[in-house]
Amino acid sequence: MKINKSKAITDAVISTAREEEKREVALRLLKMNLPIEQIVEATELDLETIKKIESEHK
Repeated sequence: MKINKSKAITDAVISTAREEEKREVALRLLKMNLPIEQIVEATELDLETIKKIESEHK
């Protein structure tokens, strides 16, 4: 199977950008004092990631 390097790089960049956007949304929701469980559901980030974001911005 032939791998298109340009597409693979583009997909990786997009994936990284989406993950960063989810983290930014999670931080905004934390600042709004939403329950962590709702943030997990809304962002689809795992609980540990949300707690890490929360601890980094206290």
